[in-house]
Amino acid sequence: KRGMRFVRAVDGPISALYSPRPESMQEERLRGHGLSEASNIHPYVLAALLCDSIITEAQTGKKTLIGIFENVFVRSFPVAHQLAIYLKITDAEGPYQFRVDYVDLGADQILDRQEIGELTIPSRLQTGDIVVNIAVPIPSPGSYEFRFYANGFYLSRVAFRAIPIADLTQTEG
Repeated sequence: KRGMRFVRAVDGPISALYSPRPESMQEERLRGHGLSEASNIHPYVLAALLCDSIITEAQTGKKTLIGIFENVFVRSFPVAHQLAIYLKITDAEGPYQFRVDYVDLGADQILDRQEIGELTIPSRLQTGDIVVNIAVPIPSPGSYEFRFYANGFYLSRVAFRAIPIADLTQTEG
């Protein structure tokens, strides 16, 4: 399957997955996986960024985001592109199922859907970092985005444009 490849799913004190099912079915599914009832507190996203890579300092857990971008310059299509996504969330408490959808905005089509993982957040007063390192297919020039969900609730999105290098040189000259 040509899709996203998650290298490292999560950093920080959190855990989660997505279910579009009605609340009662979602609770039953969570109990079947040994999870407590899903939290109905919706996390708030403080930051959602794309970058080339993220370094986590071993002793302090501090994150360094390298090469924050919103445009990807490509010599030829299709291509697989390695990138990292950083989310900073707050105002969350309890167990969460986090999901990310990778969407081609021009075609209005979900290219891939991945569960990030199960995360439990102990207090609404804490913040949490989610770091996702992935390789994504970019089939053609255009606009793409990642959409994030917690327990089926839409949280945020982060988008980028794939631009052919030939287009870049034509607009500069």
